[in-house]
Formats: sequence, structure tokens, C-alpha cells
Amino acid sequence: MDLVRLGLRNAKRNWTRTVLAMGAMALAAVTLVLSGVIPSGYVKGIAFAERVFIGGDILVLPLGGPIEAGWDDAEQSKLSWKPWQGRHWQSYASYFLPGLVTQGQVGDWDASWHAFDPDPVVDAARSIDGVKAAAPYFALPCILQVGDKTSPAILRAWGTGESGDYLSYFDQEFLVSGQPLNDSSPNMSCLFPLQGTSLDAATLQSVRPLDAIQVTVPRPTYGFGSQPGPIGLTWDYAVTDTLSVSGIYQVQVGSAPDTKGDSGGPPSEMEPVYWERPEVIVSLDTFGRLVGGDEPDDPVVRQLQRFPSGFSVYQVTITVDRMATAKTVAKDLAAVLGPGFSVIPVPDLLQMKNAGSLMGIGDQNARRFSQLLLFVLSSVIVAGSIYVILTQERRKIGLLRVVGATSKEILGYVMTLCAYVALTGSSIGFGVGKALSSLALLSADVTFHEWVRQTLRDAVTILGLSLGIPLALGLAIGIWAARIPSSEVLKRD
Repeated sequence: MDLVRLGLRNAKRNWTRTVLAMGAMALAAVTLVLSGVIPSGYVKGIAFAERVFIGGDILVLPLGGPIEAGWDDAEQSKLSWKPWQGRHWQSYASYFLPGLVTQGQVGDWDASWHAFDPDPVVDAARSIDGVKAAAPYFALPCILQVGDKTSPAILRAWGTGESGDYLSYFDQEFLVSGQPLNDSSPNMSCLFPLQGTSLDAATLQSVRPLDAIQVTVPRPTYGFGSQPGPIGLTWDYAVTDTLSVSGIYQVQVGSAPDTKGDSGGPPSEMEPVYWERPEVIVSLDTFGRLVGGDEPDDPVVRQLQRFPSGFSVYQVTITVDRMATAKTVAKDLAAVLGPGFSVIPVPDLLQMKNAGSLMGIGDQNARRFSQLLLFVLSSVIVAGSIYVILTQERRKIGLLRVVGATSKEILGYVMTLCAYVALTGSSIGFGVGKALSSLALLSADVTFHEWVRQTLRDAVTILGLSLGIPLALGLAIGIWAARIPSSEVLKRD
């Protein structure tokens, strides 16, 4: 008796009852495919403004605690909340993770925010496949004077360590007026920020390319008792010099509704949102001139840091060859550096900023669990639909028993129903998911080999989940159906 063919025919006859189950399986398959469009990275344009201004795609920060979840119980038992000891000028940590300032950081008992020698980190990064460039973030606080107005600011060195592509993009995207900062720029030139300073609007508007501004920079020292230690600052021997404005820049990172009408239009219009970080950008050579100079005779400050050799930093920026591999590169580098550092792709940092969370954007185990849970719920819907169909067809099953159907054949009949509904739904979902993901891949630098490998991985995963879970549930229903006696054919409901 061919009950397999009968099961397929019966599923088609009860189409209105099975379409919901198919839809649930399709949704689970689509979710799985779209969640892993580029499992090892991101599309090329994600967080583009932030990456250009930073000068890289990944940040290495001295956060001793985990940014992403996934630590086991033994590791988590060593963690505690502690005040963040950093300062805004040291890195971009407080911009992407504002909770560091208000809530502190999670770390083990011995971990703390600290300065570090960038050379070993840079060397480790350059040894990782997929890394294009690695550069320390050289920065110091400074006092900016424009005319008779002063404002705190950040002096940042941007040189050959960063990717040349981002230097070019910076000039194209953010330079408002003037000339870019490059090797042909005059000595002691700078790029002046329009946002972030405490200068009033009239003073900012008065700044023009080739104008002279005055900057005062403290002298960096080693913290006593540590090497390289935290950067100590002494303003007693501060260096004051004049910079020539090569160009003026502003960094737009998004847009928001103009609720105050500042844009001059109705409140429904959008206004640009700028990164308000007052970085006065200079070349490495200019930064060295301002930070260096003659060593004072005072023995208390003879521990002056030299630039660039031995100069401690709080951040290293990594540029990858392809954004499609950024996650993999960050994971590999984190394994090399160890638990004293957090290696975080900029898109993840931006998502943390938008979510207002210090603990990251959900680790891989959590995402896998949610996908598995969705397939379990979809499988329950499939099994429930099959159970309803069989409950309404108890007399038909009794008739099959009368004409000689065995318990094994009845079980096969039920399993066929479950497999047909689950596979049809997941196949539709797989096709739809791949069609949608192909739109995202148009803006990603994913190779054909990587696409094929991910497609096969998704297909095998979906096949296993869409068959394994529904058939496991269907087995229980099949055992129940196989026990329906032939006497059911005599009952009248």
C-alpha cells in the first residue's frame, strides 16, 4: 500500500491547513539566511563616515572586560563594574560607548583602562591575514586660541600609518574649504574642526584657510612606577605654537528631524547631524614638533615621553582589505592580543552606541539560539497542523487499518506529511532569503567562492533543522496515529 503518495495527496488537499505551517518554516529559513548574509564581515558602505574619520575599520581598546558576551561562568565570576578611568581625548571609546562615562566598565579585578606601547599591537595586527594597515591613535588635549577666544580641543596626528584610501576619502567627504593635509602642505599646518569646540558661531565663521591659530599642548610624561604606564600630563612645560589653517572640515554622521526649525524649513525637514569632536588634525611631523622640544632640566619631569618611539597610546586603528572579512580579522587579532584588549569592528561599535549598551550587540551563541528557537516554534506549528488534520481523519486512518495498513505504514504516512510541509516551507524561505540577500551582496566585496560556501552552509543547516525537528515531533504524532484502531471507521461524530 503506497501511503507515502497518499500522504502527499492528503497534504495538498488540506492546503489551507498546511499553508500556515509552511509560512512558519519559510519565515524561519528566511531569518537564518538573512542573519548570515556576510557572516565574516559587513557590506562596504556600513558606518562609512565613522570609519573615514577614524581612519580605519576596527578599534583596539584597552578594555580589560568583555565587550561581547560569551564568557563562561568561571570567567564571569571575576568580573565587576568599575569606574572608567579614561578621558575623551584618549580614544573614541566614550563616543561609541557613552555608558563608560556614566556606568563604568566591566572588567576582572586586575583590569583597568591603561596606556600601552602600540608597537607590539601594530606588529600583531600586520601579521593577521586581511589587515591592510594599522596605526596608533596619537592625540593629546590642547588649548585652542582663535583671536581672543580660547577653547579646549584635541590635537590629533594623522599620518602614513592609516590607510591612504581613508585620507583621500576624508578630503572628498569632509573638507569644507581650503586644501587637504598632505606631504606638500607647509610645516605647522592643520585641519580645523567646525564642530565640537566651545567657540561661538561668529568666531568659527571667521576662521578661513591660511589663518593663523595658536595651540598650547601639555608635555606628556610616563606615570611613575609603570612602564609604559598611563600618560601623565604637565602643563608647567606646555608648548605654545602657531598653526596655519590648511583646511576646514566637518563630519556628518547622519540626519535627524529639525524639531526646532534650525534649518529654516518646516519642522518635518531633516537636518544634518555632525560628529562633534574638536580634533585639530596635524601631520606626524607637526605633532612631533609640538610634543617634543628640549627636555626641561627639572628632574621631576625627566620622564618625558619621546615621540613617536616609546609614546604610549590608548587606541590602535586597524584597516582591513575587505569589509566582508572584518569580523574574522577582529576575532583573529583578539585571540593574538589576549584578554587585556577589546578588538571591535566600527560597525559593531556604532550599533552599541545606537543601542546604548556596553555589552555588545549579541554574541554568536545568542544569535544561534534565537535561530534554533524560531525553528522549534515553526516545527511545533507544523506538527500541530498535522495533528489537527489527523484528528479530523481518524475514520480514514481506521479505514486504512481495515484494508490492511500496518502501524509502520501509518507512521510513514504521518512522517511524509510532516516532511512535505516542512521541506516545502523551508525551501520557499531559502529561495526568498537568498534573493533578498543578493541585494545586500551587490554592495559587499564578497568573493564568489565565499558566496557559494555560505550558500551551501545555509542549505545544509536549513535542511537539517527543517527535517530534524519536525520529524522528531512528527514521530510522536505518528506513534499516536499508528495506535488508532480499525474500529474508528464505525464511529460517527
